[in-house]
Amino acid sequence: MDSLRHVTPAEWKSLIAGGLGWMLDAMDVMLYSLILAYLIRQFGMSTSTAGLLNSLTLVASAIGGSSPSFAFFSASGWAASGPPRQP
Repeated sequence: MDSLRHVTPAEWKSLIAGGLGWMLDAMDVMLYSLILAYLIRQFGMSTSTAGLLNSLTLVASAIGGSSPSFAFFSASGWAASGPPRQP
């Protein structure tokens, strides 16, 4: 634990900000799980349908988290500037 003494205040702030962001990002999935019983009653869906919807939410989260967002930005940059030009 000696290495913790060498952490700067800016690095601690970055760690805390990242942890809070991660916590808030997962909050929507948790809220959906909490209101799932209400949705089953309100919309009259079966528990298997509710489970499928919950699974799709987690799969979509995994795809969104693992897909490289830089691909979108690089494609947008290419579309904005056009194809590479020949000298």
